[in-house]
Amino acid sequence: MTDEIQNENPEETPDETPEVTPEPENAAESFSTDALEPSDSPEADAHATAPQIDHERAAENLAQIAAAIKALDTGHTKDGVRHYKEFFEHAKEVGNLFKTLKPLPHEEREKLWQDFSALCDDARAQQNLEREEQKLVSLELRGKLEAKLIELQQTGPNAKFADDFNAIANQMKIIREEFSGTKEKQSPLIPKDREALWKLWKTADDAIWSHRKAVREENYATGKAHMIECAELATNGDPFDCHKKIKDLRPWQRSAELAREQRDEIRKSLDLSWEAAAARIEAGRSERKKQYEQWTERTTGLLDEWEDKLTKMRDFRTKLEEQIARLNDMETNARTDEFADQVAGWRKEKEDKLADVDRNLVALADKIDSVKKRLK
Repeated sequence: MTDEIQNENPEETPDETPEVTPEPENAAESFSTDALEPSDSPEADAHATAPQIDHERAAENLAQIAAAIKALDTGHTKDGVRHYKEFFEHAKEVGNLFKTLKPLPHEEREKLWQDFSALCDDARAQQNLEREEQKLVSLELRGKLEAKLIELQQTGPNAKFADDFNAIANQMKIIREEFSGTKEKQSPLIPKDREALWKLWKTADDAIWSHRKAVREENYATGKAHMIECAELATNGDPFDCHKKIKDLRPWQRSAELAREQRDEIRKSLDLSWEAAAARIEAGRSERKKQYEQWTERTTGLLDEWEDKLTKMRDFRTKLEEQIARLNDMETNARTDEFADQVAGWRKEKEDKLADVDRNLVALADKIDSVKKRLK
């Protein structure tokens, strides 16, 4: 989860600013007249017998140096920011012109040298001022980012779910880019502060990552237990229970903190269990459909028989009622008590038979009604 800290752009790094001379603190001293060749010094000009000066050549040399100083003053700036490394490398070249270009009239040369020295002094002063300002900005940002890192390191152990860890990782990435910089934006921190933040960031990141791996292993063990249970239900248990179990696990799958390969393994295993359970459910449905079709075929034939039987039973009941009515008349018109008693016995048998037929009629009618409803 960690990368190397991006290096500063060397052109923008004050600490790498080249010096015009071996003396780094004062550019003006670097270009004092004592650094000129003896033949070009004022004393040498005063005591030595000088050849006739080529005034045209001297004027050209003075113009060349003046143009170089102007180019130095206006150049090496981008978007209002001076690139000091380029400036002082160029300043070294301009300083050498004072030694290499001859002839140079003393007074004009001294004036140009003073302008050049003042320009270098101003640049060095501005560089030092910007350095100090950068130190303050760097220190302020370092304190702000250190506080954020400490807070994340303290809250990291409370993370449990994937969203929690992803949010922390995103904050860690933002903090890292703030102190290390990006391709689009350079870090405002000085190397000392950046290095201190890098060490603190690495410590926090290691602690958070260690906790994250522990949570992943715990969730992976839970996921493997779910995988085994669902595979058993899909193969030997109730396939509908298997589907319900997998549906109930979907929220856990989405929220659990897992490595990509762990998540894929659990998902693939549960998908296989789902498919195996679905195959068993479909096979059961096909068998039940087949059985229902066979039952329908048998029952349709029986239904015709039952309805024919019901019709015959109703006809039989009608005949029983007619017989009972005739027996009632015979009993009423009997000439002897003995015959009346005998007819009453016959009537009783018919009435019992009628009651039995009524019970069978009700049962058969209910049965036919129930079967017709199931067939629908």
